[in-house]
Amino acid sequence: SPAPPDAPRLSAADAAQARIPEQYIVVFRDGVADAPRLARRLAAAEGARVLFTYETAIRGFAARMSAQAAEALARNPNVAFVEQDQEVTASATQTGAT
Repeated sequence: SPAPPDAPRLSAADAAQARIPEQYIVVFRDGVADAPRLARRLAAAEGARVLFTYETAIRGFAARMSAQAAEALARNPNVAFVEQDQEVTASATQTGAT
């Protein structure tokens, strides 16, 4: 659903500043069985450093690596997509939430 008219909007400049340099999220395709093992193997092959492995809501990992390594990982058949990590903050509250 669209944001309310008074919701703060993130400009392109703000979005660029929120990105974390040389840090990426790699999301695996459905069917990847051992996310931690695959994360270690792919990161080692590209000279990346795994920061966190995701196994519940998504399967994948966060890592520090070059843009070239991120591009190479994005071409791997086990990888659904790679995106640059960024900081996100919540600035609203909901009243009457259950």
